[in-house]
Amino acid sequence: MRQVLIYILLQRPFALGEPDLKTGVPGFGLTWVLAVACLVWMAVNYVRNRALFLAEIKQSALVWGGAILASIFVLPMVGPPKLPIFGYGMLVLIGFLSGLGLSRLRA
Repeated sequence: MRQVLIYILLQRPFALGEPDLKTGVPGFGLTWVLAVACLVWMAVNYVRNRALFLAEIKQSALVWGGAILASIFVLPMVGPPKLPIFGYGMLVLIGFLSGLGLSRLRA
């Protein structure tokens, strides 16, 4: 059996830590997930290159804004009610991104 870490709730985009009724696994709305991803992206770009930080923000504000607006208005109507995030898949993703980062440093 695959262990579910969290659910991303697509039908309730502003839900914050609502547990699933059957399993008790917490779920977060997609808007919160995108907001955290946007903040992490901004922090990484700020640390990477402070001089071009404002130009990067201006270029990608439309993309992040469009993704957040789509998560509020479009996905609740067309998407499934929730998206499970499994533990093994998350660990594989962390390992892959760590390997990419280390190979970039070594290259």
